[in-house]
Amino acid sequence: MPLYENLLYSMALLAMVMDLKTETIPNEGICLFWGTGLAYRIARDGWAGAAGWFWGAVLPVLLLAALFLPRMIGAGDIKLLSALGGMMGPAAVVKCIGISFFCGAVLGAAILIDTGTLFLRLRHFADYFRTFIKTKTVVPYYQRGERLENIHFSVPVFMAVMLHMGGIYSVSYTHLTLPTT
Repeated sequence: MPLYENLLYSMALLAMVMDLKTETIPNEGICLFWGTGLAYRIARDGWAGAAGWFWGAVLPVLLLAALFLPRMIGAGDIKLLSALGGMMGPAAVVKCIGISFFCGAVLGAAILIDTGTLFLRLRHFADYFRTFIKTKTVVPYYQRGERLENIHFSVPVFMAVMLHMGGIYSVSYTHLTLPTT
């Protein structure tokens, strides 16, 4: 397996294992992933790789910030996608985010159907938005505790990375050119 795939696989797998064991992805691990991605991109693409790393890392934060405020997604998940995005680049991370949400939806639906709680969660979702519209207050959507429907989003992210490595979606290797004066 080439270095790129080894690094992506290791980052996604380690983050998922940490998340499943401790319900958090430590900042030290995320910083290591960011640094590894930056070093890889600079080694592969020179200083243009640093620009690709930057935009790949920033894009998940910008795209997912609105889901963090009501606690629909955790900060660790956004930071994980940011670290992976630095490695993958902006185009691939947007695809990774979309596929992660699709995998999460399939996984979540399977769990809700299997446990018979699908309609209960749909009602919770409707009540959440009804309350938001009425009070104009953002409250956490996530229900705390050991609840089966509380999936760790690092699992669908890992699934999306595996699909990427399997060639389901690919990375654009076009080099970013910096403007010249």
